[in-house]
Amino acid sequence: MNMPTYLARVELYNAEPEDYEGLHKYMLSLGFRRTIPHGDGSYNQLPDGTYVSEKGGDIYQIRSQISDYADRLSRYRASVFVCEFSQCAWYLYPAKTR
Repeated sequence: MNMPTYLARVELYNAEPEDYEGLHKYMLSLGFRRTIPHGDGSYNQLPDGTYVSEKGGDIYQIRSQISDYADRLSRYRASVFVCEFSQCAWYLYPAKTR
């Protein structure tokens, strides 16, 4: 049985670059990456504020965890979108790092 794959999109408002760096570290601690694997073994960079994870969990709990943290970094309530997906296709640049 495959683990679900989640996509999360987070937008902070009036945030500084260091706020996003904090968000990236927090998302990594939750198992979310800023890169997505390509079929040939390479990785592609996701757009800013976009993350993927194959870590299991309740989607509503994941959303709440992200929102609770992101709201502290954002002048207004952060926009948070989380979904589960089984297929995707993209045109993305190669990842700088995994």
